Amino acid sequence: MDHHNNVRLNSAIGRITPKDMLGGCRKEIHAERDRKLEAARRHRLGQLFQQSLLAGDLLRMMIIRQQFVYQFWIDCHCSPIQIRRT
Repeated sequence: MDHHNNVRLNSAIGRITPKDMLGGCRKEIHAERDRKLEAARRHRLGQLFQQSLLAGDLLRMMIIRQQFVYQFWIDCHCSPIQIRRT
């Protein structure tokens, strides 16, 4: 019974222990939980923003590389006369 009253979180009373509910700690526990959830959301958004910046850098590098490879292929396979004809 001690485990049920002091350790186990009860979903019917907001995922807190019955002891905390009777002790009047419910508002403080929920406020702290909300603060932690908001901090986690901000952290995730920051991570997603950093990943999007890295993805943008990667995309720019791929475009530059593709342009270089295309120009290299033209330089190797086309003579100046062939380029003028097309």
